Amino acid sequence: EVKEIYRQTLSAEKVMAIASGKQFYEIDKKFSNWYYRELEERKIIFDDTWTAASKGESVEALRKLRGALHTVKFLPPRYEDVPTDILIWGDNIALVTLEKPIFGTIVTNPNLTRTLKTIFGILWEKL
Repeated sequence: EVKEIYRQTLSAEKVMAIASGKQFYEIDKKFSNWYYRELEERKIIFDDTWTAASKGESVEALRKLRGALHTVKFLPPRYEDVPTDILIWGDNIALVTLEKPIFGTIVTNPNLTRTLKTIFGILWEKL
């Protein structure tokens, strides 16, 4: 079910996320590699805010694969790794937990999405 949420983002022109890239990658490397290749093939713009714990090989590989289409900024190290992903695209917000029990849901609401895009934009500018 959670993989289906990520698949739904593949219809977007742009996705914004606050996530633990490290945890997303480690849960299912095969799926995460497939997902990043699909993002690249579809030329989807992705603005990713990762925790500092996610710095490393996975981000470098992602940058090499996706180039300017996938921008990653990092939260300051004082913030712990988060066990969740928040994905924002179109009028959709996905909330996903990356620790057991793995769970996800999508809220489709233009007003909530507009508010979260504003909050994301403020965070993005500050990083």
